[in-house]
Amino acid sequence: MLDPKLREILTTGGDGALTIVTNGPGGPHLVNRRNSYVLIEGDELLIPVGGMVHTGENLKRNNAVSLSVCNRDVMGLRSKGCGMTLPGTARIEERGPAFSAIRKQFSWARAALVIRVEQSTQTL
Repeated sequence: MLDPKLREILTTGGDGALTIVTNGPGGPHLVNRRNSYVLIEGDELLIPVGGMVHTGENLKRNNAVSLSVCNRDVMGLRSKGCGMTLPGTARIEERGPAFSAIRKQFSWARAALVIRVEQSTQTL
Protein backbone atom coordinates (compact mmCIF):
# COMPACT_ATOMS: atom_id res chain seq x y z
CA MET A 1 0.00 0.00 0.00
CA LEU A 2 1.26 3.46 -0.87
CA ASP A 3 2.24 5.70 2.03
CA PRO A 4 -0.49 8.28 2.80
CA LYS A 5 2.16 11.04 2.88
CA LEU A 6 3.24 10.05 -0.64
CA ARG A 7 -0.37 10.32 -1.81
CA GLU A 8 -0.58 13.75 -0.20
CA ILE A 9 2.63 14.91 -1.89
CA LEU A 10 1.37 13.79 -5.28
CA THR A 11 -2.15 15.22 -4.99
CA THR A 12 -1.84 18.48 -3.01
CA GLY A 13 -1.69 21.99 -4.41
CA GLY A 14 0.51 23.09 -7.26
CA ASP A 15 3.14 21.13 -9.06
CA GLY A 16 6.07 19.63 -7.24
CA ALA A 17 9.02 17.80 -8.68
CA LEU A 18 9.36 14.09 -9.35
CA THR A 19 12.73 12.66 -10.40
CA ILE A 20 13.06 9.13 -11.79
CA VAL A 21 16.48 7.44 -11.67
CA THR A 22 17.33 4.33 -13.71
CA ASN A 23 20.67 2.55 -14.02
CA GLY A 24 22.35 1.99 -17.35
CA PRO A 25 25.74 1.06 -18.78
CA GLY A 26 26.92 4.65 -18.37
CA GLY A 27 25.68 4.94 -14.79
CA PRO A 28 22.56 6.60 -13.38
CA HIS A 29 20.15 8.36 -15.73
CA LEU A 30 17.63 10.91 -14.44
CA VAL A 31 14.38 12.24 -15.89
CA ASN A 32 11.89 14.63 -14.33
CA ARG A 33 8.13 14.93 -14.33
CA ARG A 34 5.61 17.11 -12.55
CA ASN A 35 3.67 15.61 -9.65
CA SER A 36 0.43 16.51 -11.45
CA TYR A 37 1.39 14.07 -14.23
CA VAL A 38 1.25 11.08 -11.86
CA LEU A 39 -1.85 8.91 -11.69
CA ILE A 40 -2.28 6.64 -8.69
CA GLU A 41 -3.83 3.29 -9.58
CA GLY A 42 -4.02 0.99 -6.58
CA ASP A 43 -0.44 0.44 -5.42
CA GLU A 44 1.15 1.69 -8.64
CA LEU A 45 2.13 5.08 -10.00
CA LEU A 46 1.40 5.73 -13.67
CA ILE A 47 3.45 8.39 -15.44
CA PRO A 48 3.09 9.53 -19.07
CA VAL A 49 6.02 8.76 -21.35
CA GLY A 50 6.80 11.20 -24.13
CA GLY A 51 10.49 10.59 -24.79
CA MET A 52 12.27 8.72 -21.99
CA VAL A 53 14.32 6.79 -24.54
CA HIS A 54 17.29 6.13 -22.21
CA THR A 55 14.90 5.32 -19.36
CA GLY A 56 13.20 2.68 -21.51
CA GLU A 57 16.52 1.19 -22.62
CA ASN A 58 17.73 1.03 -19.02
CA LEU A 59 14.52 -0.65 -17.83
CA LYS A 60 14.96 -3.42 -20.40
CA ARG A 61 18.24 -4.34 -18.65
CA ASN A 62 17.30 -3.56 -15.07
CA ASN A 63 13.79 -2.69 -13.86
CA ALA A 64 14.96 -1.07 -10.60
CA VAL A 65 14.16 2.63 -10.21
CA SER A 66 14.56 5.26 -7.53
CA LEU A 67 12.25 8.24 -7.21
CA SER A 68 12.54 11.52 -5.40
CA VAL A 69 9.33 13.53 -4.91
CA CYS A 70 8.62 16.80 -3.16
CA ASN A 71 5.86 19.29 -2.55
CA ARG A 72 6.35 22.60 -0.79
CA ASP A 73 2.67 22.79 0.24
CA VAL A 74 2.71 19.57 2.30
CA MET A 75 3.78 19.55 5.95
CA GLY A 76 7.20 17.96 6.30
CA LEU A 77 9.09 16.64 9.31
CA ARG A 78 9.68 20.08 10.85
CA SER A 79 7.96 22.64 8.62
CA LYS A 80 6.06 23.05 5.39
CA GLY A 81 7.79 21.33 2.51
CA CYS A 82 7.88 17.56 2.29
CA GLY A 83 10.08 15.18 0.30
CA MET A 84 10.46 11.42 -0.01
CA THR A 85 12.74 8.91 -1.67
CA LEU A 86 11.20 5.77 -3.12
CA PRO A 87 12.92 2.66 -4.45
CA GLY A 88 10.83 0.44 -6.69
CA THR A 89 10.50 -1.41 -9.96
CA ALA A 90 9.16 -0.11 -13.26
CA ARG A 91 8.06 -1.10 -16.71
CA ILE A 92 6.92 0.78 -19.80
CA GLU A 93 3.55 -0.21 -21.28
CA GLU A 94 2.52 0.79 -24.78
CA ARG A 95 -0.92 -0.84 -24.55
CA GLY A 96 -3.26 -2.16 -21.90
CA PRO A 97 -5.14 -0.58 -18.98
CA ALA A 98 -2.26 1.56 -17.65
CA PHE A 99 -1.61 3.01 -21.10
CA SER A 100 -5.33 3.67 -21.63
CA ALA A 101 -5.56 5.52 -18.30
CA ILE A 102 -2.55 7.67 -19.20
CA ARG A 103 -3.75 8.42 -22.74
CA LYS A 104 -7.14 9.50 -21.39
CA GLN A 105 -5.45 12.40 -19.57
CA PHE A 106 -2.30 12.93 -21.61
CA SER A 107 -3.04 12.58 -25.33
CA TRP A 108 0.62 13.23 -26.18
CA ALA A 109 1.89 10.17 -24.26
CA ARG A 110 3.36 7.34 -26.32
CA ALA A 111 3.40 4.95 -23.35
CA ALA A 112 2.85 4.66 -19.61
CA LEU A 113 5.64 4.23 -17.08
CA VAL A 114 4.25 1.94 -14.39
CA ILE A 115 6.07 2.06 -11.06
CA ARG A 116 5.57 -0.22 -8.10
CA VAL A 117 6.94 1.51 -5.01
CA GLU A 118 8.69 -0.92 -2.65
CA GLN A 119 9.12 1.45 0.28
CA SER A 120 9.13 5.15 1.06
CA THR A 121 11.36 7.25 3.25
CA GLN A 122 10.46 10.79 4.20
CA THR A 123 13.53 13.04 3.90
CA LEU A 124 12.05 16.50 4.51
